[in-house]
Amino acid sequence: MANERITENLVRDILRDLKYYDNKGTQIEEQKSQIEEVKKLLKGASKTGKGGIGAPEFIISAKGTPDFLIIFECKADTKHHETKDRDKPVEYAVDGVLHYAKKLSKSFNVIAVAVSGQSKSILKISNFIWPKGSTEPKELTNKSGGQIINIGKERGQSLTID
Repeated sequence: MANERITENLVRDILRDLKYYDNKGTQIEEQKSQIEEVKKLLKGASKTGKGGIGAPEFIISAKGTPDFLIIFECKADTKHHETKDRDKPVEYAVDGVLHYAKKLSKSFNVIAVAVSGQSKSILKISNFIWPKGSTEPKELTNKSGGQIINIGKERGQSLTID
């Protein structure tokens, strides 16, 4: 049976390998944030739509870029990566991370990362940027327009925010 905690552990390991946890200027929070504005925006942002608190798996912020966040939503099974209409945030990684990014984009530029899969070799990863105040996300691309499909570096590009 698929286990979302395995996917979260894979993401955590990748973030450790990329030294996110070693950077004193970077804060990684899981499921909730101590940042007042993030708490305010996620209040009532539950993916079920029933008014609970929204809780992305990871919320990354950096002192040097206080108006940027990186958020992650994980799903155990790659079959639950994304729907065509991106309208099932409870069950699908892309749909869920974009749900949270929309809420957070009222005050932040948000890099939204959807991850699904149970092993590093089959992880499916989608990256988006939802600019502050914008009504729609954009797929995150590198300088040559190529889609970034990794966490970390993709052809010299990085998802770091500091």
